Amino acid sequence: MTNKTTLQLLPLIQPAQAQKHVTVNAAMMALDVLVQTSVTSRVQTAPPFSAVAGDSYIVADGATGDWLGEDHAVAVYSGVFWDLYTPKTGWRVWVEDEQTEAVFDGAEWTTSADRPELVAALGISATPDDTNRLTVSSDATLFTNAGAGHQLKINKATTGDTASLLFQTGYTGRAEMGNVGGNDFAVKVSPDGTTFLTGLLIESSTGRVLAPHGINVAVDAGDPVTPQNGDIWYTQVPASCAGGKPG
Repeated sequence: MTNKTTLQLLPLIQPAQAQKHVTVNAAMMALDVLVQTSVTSRVQTAPPFSAVAGDSYIVADGATGDWLGEDHAVAVYSGVFWDLYTPKTGWRVWVEDEQTEAVFDGAEWTTSADRPELVAALGISATPDDTNRLTVSSDATLFTNAGAGHQLKINKATTGDTASLLFQTGYTGRAEMGNVGGNDFAVKVSPDGTTFLTGLLIESSTGRVLAPHGINVAVDAGDPVTPQNGDIWYTQVPASCAGGKPG
């Protein structure tokens, strides 16, 4: 008969064993660590000087003192000495000073901040689906810089595909901007969510700006006070242009 359980290696009482309470107590102490474990920190390499019974830590790399050679172990202070438990792959521990859960992967303790997370779908106050695998319901969504700036990237597989921002009313498209079915940059609007009209088109090959439906320049009573080179405006009365010619 084996003297330990297969998975968590808890001690088992043996036939005709004396002082059975010792084995039972050892198993209870191990369970106290295995079930809903919480530790103060995972960055200390040596025991704290003012530890009290029940204090728990994940031993950091390069351990010294009473923790020497126990890197990655869960250390629990009994009030007299440190009990050290070697973690198994999949152990989960709440780390109090980081307010997050750490998981042992067989080599290191990592949190969601340490490793990439791969999920099939994510909903934030909303339900995602097969098309909208990331769905957010919020008053606003903020993407901010982690360095000098920030880029929002929308990638498409081929030229004939679409990479765009679609603005909706009642989940029906009303305006769209981006590369729609090509590499030219288009700004479109729709009165009904079905028919889209291109207001502006910037050719990818030339940079030329096209207005397929024309541009309506607001009428003013006279020239701008300080026009700049390249400005375009329309007035109700003739205006003077450079060289004395009528505008």
